[in-house]
Amino acid sequence: MQKPVLALLIAAAGVCLGGCSGSSSGPANNDPSPPPPGIDRLAVFNTFSIRGAGGIHDPESAAAHGANAMRTWAVGDDAGALLDQAQALGLKVILGVWMPNPDDAAVYRDPERWRVDYTARRAEYVAQMQTLLDQHDSHPALLMWCLGNEIDLSISFLQTINAMSQAIHRHNESRISCYVGRAAVDIALFVEHATDIDIYGANAYGANSLASTAGTVNDTWRKPFFFSEYGWRGPWTAPVSATGYPMEFTPAAKIEQLLDAVAVFGQYDKLVGSVFFLWGPHKKFTQTWFSGLLPRDPAADPDTAPTYLTPFTDTLQAFWTGSEVSDHAPVISYAGINGTYDGSIALTAAQDFVAHVDAADVEGDALSYTYWIFETNGDTRGTLVDGPISGGQDVLLQAPAAAGSYALLVYVTSGTNKASSHQVPFQVN
Repeated sequence: MQKPVLALLIAAAGVCLGGCSGSSSGPANNDPSPPPPGIDRLAVFNTFSIRGAGGIHDPESAAAHGANAMRTWAVGDDAGALLDQAQALGLKVILGVWMPNPDDAAVYRDPERWRVDYTARRAEYVAQMQTLLDQHDSHPALLMWCLGNEIDLSISFLQTINAMSQAIHRHNESRISCYVGRAAVDIALFVEHATDIDIYGANAYGANSLASTAGTVNDTWRKPFFFSEYGWRGPWTAPVSATGYPMEFTPAAKIEQLLDAVAVFGQYDKLVGSVFFLWGPHKKFTQTWFSGLLPRDPAADPDTAPTYLTPFTDTLQAFWTGSEVSDHAPVISYAGINGTYDGSIALTAAQDFVAHVDAADVEGDALSYTYWIFETNGDTRGTLVDGPISGGQDVLLQAPAAAGSYALLVYVTSGTNKASSHQVPFQVN
């Protein structure tokens, strides 16, 4: 049976249940580009630690679970309404400005990503920033502007976001500017060429990556920083099946990894908070890997489908507030086909098979099981083939008639709004 996460959090060495704020009062005297005399833009973090929900899906439930901030990756047409909603809910907003890769970057992680000549278009991007400032900077829910996310860095890009940061500070000398990056590869270059940026946001997943990243940023950046994305380990760290589909960690394993991750936060005095990824359904990879919320219909548009809360939202409430939820989500600890969960499950066309799921609920609530079969393409979940199929902990199912790569998805639900999910990849020969 799942242990209440609050007890596990308290037992974890160094964990700060309130959100793990550092004690920093802002940049030290030897930090690059300190704010103007009399202005300490980062003084807000003396009393405010970021307990962030990544994404804009269901801010109401994030606030109800103890979040005090939300992060976006781009400024949409609905940014004004989002800021108004956040203000009504008591949430601060880390408003992201989407920035494409520079065309002179040394490394491109994504060859299809749109590229920009930042030397030629710097004035255009600064002007765009000024327009956003005129539209939204005066809103009381705005915490900071984030200029880009995991960009393949070049000097031209860094000079551009530095100029955008200067525009932010000319407009409002108290407003915080931020960049989100991958500390292991870009922090030194960033420190050299983006001296006007106030705070660094680091994306990292899993306790080892979080600790390594925090150590690098803490030693190199020398200003306050936050984890702009964190969670359990990503699919790039997991084994893959014979079909190329990642072998997803069970919800029970993800909870343990999440507890290990937040235990890292209390170890760094310049760390001023963190943003969980993702408070909502995730649309990439397996579509359940990072999903803090699950669409009730996994074949529907995740942006509009009603959602379930999950064991991870339970864990986050305990971390953010120090109190357990009153009704826990069920937690899946195993799912398999014909007694197996590994990367080599192979069935014949239309073969009958037995799916088995192990799940538990802290309150002992009755559990319901629903199954779907999806096509897969490499590391990505594809088209629905069969389902929903209601069954029990053990259910007899039939493999698709066409040869190919597939995944069995199971939801275990209790009550009306809590669910846990897992996937089992297989191939049909």
